[in-house]
Formats: sequence, structure tokens, C-alpha cells
Amino acid sequence: MDKLQTIDLAKVKKMFPDMSEIEMGNDFFLADVSLCQYDNELAEPFRVNAYMAIICIEGEMDVEINLRAIHIERRMAFIYIPGNILQIRNVSKDGRYIIMALSEEYMSTLNLDLKGLFNDSMTILSTPYFTLTDEELKLSSGYAMLARELIRMEAIRDRKEALGALIVSVYYALGYAWKASVLKERRVSGLSLSPRNKAIFDEFSFLVNKHHGENRTLSFYADMMHITPKYLSRVIKQVSGRTATEWIDSFVVLEAKNMLRHSDLSIKEIMAQLNFSSHAVFHTFFKKHTGMTPTEYRHSR
Repeated sequence: MDKLQTIDLAKVKKMFPDMSEIEMGNDFFLADVSLCQYDNELAEPFRVNAYMAIICIEGEMDVEINLRAIHIERRMAFIYIPGNILQIRNVSKDGRYIIMALSEEYMSTLNLDLKGLFNDSMTILSTPYFTLTDEELKLSSGYAMLARELIRMEAIRDRKEALGALIVSVYYALGYAWKASVLKERRVSGLSLSPRNKAIFDEFSFLVNKHHGENRTLSFYADMMHITPKYLSRVIKQVSGRTATEWIDSFVVLEAKNMLRHSDLSIKEIMAQLNFSSHAVFHTFFKKHTGMTPTEYRHSR
């Protein structure tokens, strides 16, 4: 059973009714928006079953992807991959963002090797953000304007195929910018973090994101990674400053919040999908981490 509550593009568009957007059904939409008026909705954890590229033209905001905090400001962009838990906070009033979103189904029809473009899925999960040069920002904005005009030109046959070719170009442009930014960041940081420890942390994050609804024990993840729980715990604490158990619990809390806010499942059904043995155990766990009961959270705004 799929334990993960997701939002599709149709619901994303309903979340932002005032968004100035260009769309092609529920396969694609392009928006030029400030986002600050949606700060409350975006602060709640959510997951989208779509690919998104978000470019900051002006302003700033704080983003968390799978609990990793990122401060986004002018000329920065980030790539969202389906399955990640997203939260957006502290959106400045002068913010302006270009959002390009496309469904998983539409992405699968494009001639785009996303995994190869971004080296591998683990790398883009651990470093989904990057800084654009002024030239790259201008190019990205130009692509967005071209996509907007293309969709509006109803006389063009096979607009969907033409748009797909344009999207591939956008992702290749962003992919090269991402690689250059990551290399620069590594040079500046001096690679103080060992490649081995970073690989362990990235794999742990990936596995917890995928399996936190099934198992909350440290030994479960250590076994999957073929290392001891003690070693895994030491590395995670050294890399992140938080214990492995804190990371696991935080993912579960985010998932519970996501399901309470964005699904019609009963609390009993959510408890079962997150593999809690009883309502009392789930109630105690959730209140310990949020200060509210599941019922109080569901009805809060």
C-alpha cells in the first residue's frame, strides 16, 4: 500500500487560485508569482507528484526539502523531484518566482535523462539548489517567456510536442548551471566532509524518505545499508548535528502533518498507514513532537 499522501498538479493550481499561470491541462503549468500571499499554505509540509523548477527572480524565502533547510534568494533556483517533502516559509513581499511544473506522466514522454543530467538521483536530492549567473537567469527567463507564447499560439499544431522539446532545453540549461554551482560550492567548502560520510548521510536520507512509514527503528536502516547501528548513528550525528533517530522521527512527523492537512483519511487510517500500534501511541508521539494532538493539528490554521 502506498503510504504517501501526495498533491497532483490539479490540486496545486487550486491551492493558488490567484496565480497568473499558463497551463496545458494537468500535464504542465508555468507561473510567474510572488508566493507571499500563500505563505500559510506553503509552510505546511506537502508532497507533489510532479517535477518542478523554481527560479527566484527577486526577493527571498526559506525552503525545506526533506528537512534540509535552504535559503533561497535572487538568482537562485531549485529542482523538485516527486516524492520529496517540501515546506516554504518566510517569503518576502518583494518576491517574484518563476515556477515550471510538469506531471510525472508528461516527463516520462520527454527525451530527457534527468538522472544522468544531474549526475544521479542521490546528488540532486542532497543538493537540489544552485545559483544562476546573470546570463543564466536571463536565459531561463527567456525560456519561460517562450514557453508562455508557445502555449498561447493555438494555431501551432503539436504544441505539446513542441513544448516538450522546449522543456528539455530548459532542464539541460538548468542542469549545466547546477553542475557549475555544485563544483564551485565544493571548492569553496574545501570538501571538509569526507565523501564516505556524505554518501552515508545521503543514502540514509533517501531510505528514510522512502521507508519512514514502514519502520522507525535505527537497526532497520543500518541493516539496509549493511553497517552497524552504532556506526550509522555516529556518522549521522557527525554530519548533521542531529541523531539518526531525530531524523527518522522528523520525517514521520512531517508525513503525519501532510496526511492530516492534505488528505481525507481518518486519524485511525493515518495511524495505521504510518505503522503505529495504537491510537494512544500515535497521539503521544505526535503531541511530543508538535505540542498538539493530531485532531488539534488537523483543525488548526
